[in-house]
This record gives sequence, C-alpha cells and structure tokens, in this order.
Amino acid sequence: MARKVKTPTVPLSGLDKFIYVILALLWVAFCIATVVVFGIAIPQALAFSDATVVAREGAWGVVCSLPMAFWGTSPLLIALGHAWKTKQPIFGNKKFKAQFGKPVIKLTPLFSPEFRKNLQADQKKYIKKTLISFVIVFVVCALIIPFGLFPRKVLDTSNQLRHYNCLNQMTDERRIEDAEKLIIYIDYSHGYRTSPKWGIRMTFKFEDSKYSFTLGSFNDMEREDVLRYMLKLKGIFSQDQYEIVNVEDMEDLVIYRHFSDAELKLVYDLFDYTP
Repeated sequence: MARKVKTPTVPLSGLDKFIYVILALLWVAFCIATVVVFGIAIPQALAFSDATVVAREGAWGVVCSLPMAFWGTSPLLIALGHAWKTKQPIFGNKKFKAQFGKPVIKLTPLFSPEFRKNLQADQKKYIKKTLISFVIVFVVCALIIPFGLFPRKVLDTSNQLRHYNCLNQMTDERRIEDAEKLIIYIDYSHGYRTSPKWGIRMTFKFEDSKYSFTLGSFNDMEREDVLRYMLKLKGIFSQDQYEIVNVEDMEDLVIYRHFSDAELKLVYDLFDYTP
C-alpha cells in the first residue's frame, strides 16, 4: 500500500519568518524585563528610598513577577508556536509559485480581508473565548505583582533590623546587638543547569526569627566597603557569639569572586582564616 503523502503548505516568506523571530525575541525580552523591573529594580528602589537603609534582602518581588513573566504570556507563546508550526502566513508569500504537479495548501494571511471573511462561526467563537481567557489570566497575574514590591528585611545605619510585609507595614524590629548569634558562612548555590556560585552571607539569629544579608544586599557600595561593613557588624559580637561556617570552601570562593588583594585580606579577617 502506497504511503499517503501530506500536502505541504506554502512556505513562509522571508518577511513573515522575520516577524515570527522578532515576536519570539520580544516575548523573551518581556519575560526578562518583567522579572528585572518588578522583581528586582522596583523593590530595591522602594527599599532604599529610605536613606538610612544600607542593606536589603527579599525574594518576593521575583516570586510575584514570575506568573506574569511566564503564565501571563504563555498563551501568546503557544499561539506563536502553533502558527509557526502550521506555517500560518502573516502577510503571505506572493513570490512563491507552486511547481506543476506538486499541489500545496494556501493559507489565508492574517493581515488580509479574506482571513476574517473565511472564519467560520465556531472559529470566531473559539478565538473570542481564547482572548477572554488570556485577558483574565493576564489581569490576575498583573494583580499578583504588587504583593512582591514591598516585602523585605532591611538593615539601617543605626543597626536596626526591620521586616516589612506586602502592604509596606513594619511587622518586626530588632537591634543587631540583641541577636543571640551571628553566623558567617560561605554560601553555595547550584541551580538547575547553572554553574556553581559562591558568596558570603551573614545571618543574625534571634529566638524566633533571623535576618540574612549577602554581598549583594548592600546598595551602591563597593565590594571592599561592603566587606568592611561586614567586619564592623562582626565586631559587635564577642568570639563566643559568632560562628564561622563552610570555611573549607574558601578557595572556591576566592576563585569565583576574583577578590582584589585588599578585599582578600578583609575576607580572611571576616572568616578568621589564615591562608
């Protein structure tokens, strides 16, 4: 029995391919921009709008921006992928000429008077439902974003530690001097398909809460100044009040972070480390 050959569609024009690629790139750019702007930039700007704040930690901005970045726009990506797979023309390929004896399926370009005219009632109904669903999902994801702008833990110039909720209300306030213990450790992370990363984290532990800050928590400060500030905070505690953890990863930390000689001396002092 002869195998049935599927009739091909008219190939996309160079312009249509270019538009599809641009739309895909715009989708990626939108996803990245959403997380960067609403997950990082705005929460950070709000936290440091208080001139007394020197360090800030909080990941809720990123968490709350992810639904918009992916779920809120995924229907667009699905539609884009389906259109590319079926070779749905946007403006059409007027230069294409079918070869004799080789039939092709001609799809109606999206931007043509015939496209809307050729749509059947059930197709119009399906498109309408899909658009309404997309708008609802998009709006819901947009409403989630504000809940990630304000949650944060901050450290100010007077050594006060404060926690704010999603409504920008302060729910906790502590003094560093009242911490039961300070833990200074080399932080290690290794995400899915990402290279290992090493950093420095300070955690101030209280009986019922804790506050953690890293090298990246300090705003508009050179790394050497951050290390000096960390040493200053460490100096508040006596030797039996702080703990050094993961010092065995010092070599990996130094290689990964590329410290200058001055920074390296501060790192060694911070970890009570002798090379």
